[in-house]
Amino acid sequence: MTDPSVSTICLPSVSSITLSAGEWPPVGITVSVAVGWGRLSENGLTASTLQQVTMQTVDRWSSICSPVIANWSVQFCATAPYKDTCQGDSGGSLMAFTSSKQWVLVGATSSGIGCARPYYAGSYTRIAAYQTWISSITDGQFINPTSSSLTLPAICIATAHYRSTVSFVLVSIVFLFGAM
Repeated sequence: MTDPSVSTICLPSVSSITLSAGEWPPVGITVSVAVGWGRLSENGLTASTLQQVTMQTVDRWSSICSPVIANWSVQFCATAPYKDTCQGDSGGSLMAFTSSKQWVLVGATSSGIGCARPYYAGSYTRIAAYQTWISSITDGQFINPTSSSLTLPAICIATAHYRSTVSFVLVSIVFLFGAM
C-alpha cells in the first residue's frame, strides 16, 4: 500500500479455552479505538467526517454491560466516559493497539442502549468468536505479525484479495450476529 494512512489490520488469534471463558478481548484494554460515521449524539446529526473514540473493554458481569449483552460468547462491552459509538456506527471497527505498534481488530460495533448513557456500555461483536469461520472463508491466508512481542495474540491477512474478503466477512458477521 502506498497511502500511509491506510494499512492492514490483524485478526485476533485466541485459543478456544480463552474464548469460551469469555476472556477475549481482555477486560480493561485502554487503547481500543472505535471508528464510524454515525450520529454525533443520541438522535443527533450524522458525522460529516470519520469519528473515533478511545474505549475500554468492560467485564461482562458489570452492571453497565449485562443489560446490553444478549450472548456473551459472541459479544462484549466497551465504554468511555461520556463518549460512545452511536446510531449509524454499526459494523465499524473496534481496534486494539499492541505494544509492538500493531492494530488488532477485536470487535465490530453492534448495539447499545442510546448513546453515551452513563449506566450502559456499548455492545460489540467478538471477532475472535468467528476466527475459524473467517479462516475458512479466506482459506487461512494469513501471515504472522512482524513482531513476536504482541501483547494480544494476532494473525495478519496475507494478500489484498483476502483483505477484501475479510472486510465482507466482518460486515456479514455484524449483520447476521451482531444485532442479537
